[in-house]
Amino acid sequence: MSLMTGSYDALKNLQRMKKLGAVGAYGFYEALDYGPKMTLHRKRFTMVRSWMAHHQGMCLLAAVNVLCDSSIQRRFHAEPQVAATERILHERAMVLQSANESKTKRQLKAEALLTEGQSVLSPGYWGGKDHAKSTA
Repeated sequence: MSLMTGSYDALKNLQRMKKLGAVGAYGFYEALDYGPKMTLHRKRFTMVRSWMAHHQGMCLLAAVNVLCDSSIQRRFHAEPQVAATERILHERAMVLQSANESKTKRQLKAEALLTEGQSVLSPGYWGGKDHAKSTA
């Protein structure tokens, strides 16, 4: 879901998770738990090998929102109950110029990570497709 705020960092994180083995037949596993109670046998983390439908749905909506120019947000804000509270969301925040420049650099790096014709959403990009065949 961090694709909406930092695509380069989100892609790097997904690549890191793939290297740690967090991709299964249906995509990325639920979590890597680094908590002290869950790290049994002196492991750095415990992999939570499950997929929750509502979390998969939120990830899909986040990806659609990035690819379709915030269409999900526009639909949400078209609801009268939401529109009535929008003034709170438009409070001004201070934005530093350097933060905007670094965001642009991260976006360019994210685009460079994707080769021509590849999609982050395709199972083959993350190796999930091959893993699904081997587990079947």
